[in-house]
Amino acid sequence: MAHIKCKACGNKVSNQAKYCSHCGVAIPVTIKKKRTPLIFLFIVAFLAILATCSYQDNKQKQQQERQAQLERERQQAQARAEAYAKLTPEQKQAYDAQQKRLAEQRAKETAERQKQMTEQRAKQTAQQKETLATQPPKEQGKYCKDSSRAFVVAQKLIKAKLKNTPNANYPWSAIKVQYLGDCKHRVFSYVDAPNGFGATIRTNYYADMQYMGGDGLGSWRLLHLQIEN
Repeated sequence: MAHIKCKACGNKVSNQAKYCSHCGVAIPVTIKKKRTPLIFLFIVAFLAILATCSYQDNKQKQQQERQAQLERERQQAQARAEAYAKLTPEQKQAYDAQQKRLAEQRAKETAERQKQMTEQRAKQTAQQKETLATQPPKEQGKYCKDSSRAFVVAQKLIKAKLKNTPNANYPWSAIKVQYLGDCKHRVFSYVDAPNGFGATIRTNYYADMQYMGGDGLGSWRLLHLQIEN
């Protein structure tokens, strides 16, 4: 059992005692800090050095491979130059003509590939624009869920279809408008118009409308019209 010195009276007491047996002052508990083992620090340092050496070795190998590749290319170019120098003027002329044809062919193939890629991108862009033009906005837009607007536009379309009936009467509001999702509305309404004998006949109808984005009559599309006599 070890002893420590009391800070109040200076006498020795047990390190396991809670109070000094001489003066009665509480002995503070000493908490030993855990020290990191040196072996762990050595292992971390060794791994760091090993990783650095491995990185340097890989970098050096890559540089050596690159230099070897450049040297091979230089030797091949030198061999071609020496072989070309040994050719007769006629052979040089034929060789130059062949190289020119190959260069023109490669340039033509490259231009053809670029043209095909450009046409393909233009076609894809046109298809995307066409798709966006035909598809309505999904649950968004100024009048996407506006049932009153759907009724007004549907009534205008009905008036355009019944333009030969000037005495027809149209209601101020629809009987019912159902929202079908994807900016689609089903409008239930009616038209009161005189027949050939002067009697007023009520014609019920429902129209499926779809909002395509924008303002005005052209921003809506009539999907289906059912007239019930």
